[in-house]
Amino acid sequence: MDANGMILPCCGSSTQSRDLQFGTFPADTGDPFNSVKYQLARLSFANKDAYENKKPETEPHCINCTWNHEKTDIGNAHVEQYLRSAGSGLFNRESLETLCSW
Repeated sequence: MDANGMILPCCGSSTQSRDLQFGTFPADTGDPFNSVKYQLARLSFANKDAYENKKPETEPHCINCTWNHEKTDIGNAHVEQYLRSAGSGLFNRESLETLCSW
């Protein structure tokens, strides 16, 4: 989710050719983290045949995404930075080393 409440399915950002807005928070109705685009993206990953039967006119970007799905772009250093920022003063050095040394 970005600072404007736009719900994004990944770390990418929307462009004219890449629609990554899967919802808005707070949502007027329903669960913004289970929008139609989220449901279609999950279905395409889990069951291609079922997705093809429901295939909408406008597909979620995830269907044709070319980013690497085999590894995350987040590592130990990112987790440690997050814990230092979001949990300012909550974790001592020993705790950070335990949580971020995997």
